[in-house]
Amino acid sequence: MRKLSATVLASLLLIMPAQAQNPADSSKEDEALLLRQGQKADGASLIDYLKKRTFEEPDPKMLEKLVRQLGHPIFLKREEAYAKLLVMGTAALSGVKQGEQDSDAEIRRRSADVRFKIEKSNDLQTQGAVIRLLGAKKPAGAIEALLAYLPFTADVSIQEEITRTLGVVAVAGKKVDPTLMACLEDKQINKRVAAMEVLIEVKNPEYSATFRKYAKDAAPEMRLRAGLGLAELRDKESVPILIDVLKDLGPAQLWRAENVLSQLAGEKTPHVPLGNDTASREACHQAWSKWYLASAATLDLKTLDEETALVGNIVVVYMPVRKVGVGVGIGGQRFVGNGQSEIFELDRTNKVLWKFNNNNYPVAAQVVGQDRVLVAEFGQGRLAEYTTKGELKWSYGCNGNPLGVQRLPNGNTFFYTLNRLVEIDRNNAEVFSIPRPNFDIHRAKLYKNNEILFVTKSGLVTRMTKDQKVLKSFTVPPMTRQFGSVDVHKNGTLLVPDYQQSKVTEYDIDGRPGLARAVAFPSGAQYLNNGNILVFSEQTGRIVELDRQGKEVANPHNAGGNVFSAVKR
Repeated sequence: MRKLSATVLASLLLIMPAQAQNPADSSKEDEALLLRQGQKADGASLIDYLKKRTFEEPDPKMLEKLVRQLGHPIFLKREEAYAKLLVMGTAALSGVKQGEQDSDAEIRRRSADVRFKIEKSNDLQTQGAVIRLLGAKKPAGAIEALLAYLPFTADVSIQEEITRTLGVVAVAGKKVDPTLMACLEDKQINKRVAAMEVLIEVKNPEYSATFRKYAKDAAPEMRLRAGLGLAELRDKESVPILIDVLKDLGPAQLWRAENVLSQLAGEKTPHVPLGNDTASREACHQAWSKWYLASAATLDLKTLDEETALVGNIVVVYMPVRKVGVGVGIGGQRFVGNGQSEIFELDRTNKVLWKFNNNNYPVAAQVVGQDRVLVAEFGQGRLAEYTTKGELKWSYGCNGNPLGVQRLPNGNTFFYTLNRLVEIDRNNAEVFSIPRPNFDIHRAKLYKNNEILFVTKSGLVTRMTKDQKVLKSFTVPPMTRQFGSVDVHKNGTLLVPDYQQSKVTEYDIDGRPGLARAVAFPSGAQYLNNGNILVFSEQTGRIVELDRQGKEVANPHNAGGNVFSAVKR
């Protein structure tokens, strides 16, 4: 097990950027929640809540010793360490999370158990409400209370709330409070990272010297944020900094760096995933270094301004179901569709923003304008464009039943049926039509404007150009559900739902399986800009966002019927 001084609070390196958008103001709901629990919501009481849960920071060497003792050959010694770590509560989380990565199976097992019990004892809903209200009320002492509590948070979502709230209470105009600035030199890496995240968010050129200073820091987490901060200022010095850190951190920390680099590289993005071990990290670093050597002279960071950030809303195609008896299905019941589907959009709080009914068996939808929704209507055999009130504005007969549709950046439209891959232009003229006589296409995606990926019912993946030159073929688990989706990352990694094994797996450009995340009966999945994935299940009717560890990080939506498509935009 590595020393904690080098990896202290590893889980806190997942702190989300301070610029992550907050949902609509939830102060009334948060105050009502605290009131039901007998917790006062004035500023002083909110600060007192955190202080009561802030402990003396543990000695890293003592904590490491206790975690090592979980694997002691004498049972009583193992039990002694286990009990002491539980008593320490959230103060022990940094150690046990590191213990979960240990080579000793007993240490891994006991560390995971300690962590589970500690986190289970924490009321995350209340903690989140307290932290958000501190941001809304901004009482004196809020900055200090949040920073003191940060090392003892038990959940990544709470770390995220703290970081966002610091971006509110510790910033005036484009100036960051001296208390938070001082944390840049704190001994706790999570406090240093939180301070850097806020600096990144304010986008103040006056802090460029600060970013350059920490680009040489011993901690790769700080070098990463320094590069991201300079990228926000459109400084070319950010690029080699971000490339250099690729060899030091894993995917959970590097997704934003990869997004910046991929956007700059465009069509020349290296087909290499972020690494999970020394060898794969070095391979990723070398690939991007080679790209930089060839591209440095012509780089223009203004292209980063062209990136369209996700709004954060989810567009859903859903068919309500009714129970018809006992059998195989959800909860042992049999369900059937009621013949009428709904297309709607959810905001970050799962509030329905608009909705309209569709009786043409829609299976996929994409918002393509301020008041326009593109729909693949399987039952009608056509593509259709509606207003968000359900008024039909355009349609196109597909000569088959469309399974998916994609509006392209150039205004053209790509769709696929069981036996065809088709692109049409704005005048409905075919740009290409690729036949598949086997009638077995179940998923397809056009990416990089010139490359197509499709997956057959049996799980055969084919990457090809528009002129049908096959680039790669490999096999993944079969697509047992006809409706759903796969996704292709900018680096070429493929995200595949495995309905039968209840997991979503990533495959590299050569078809080698990588990270897998457990989720019940997935039928579609999407890469998100924050490094997480969105997954939906036709069977369970659930829509969930998962982080790199497979943990739900946002409020799931339980539709209760057949979800044929769910896309975050």
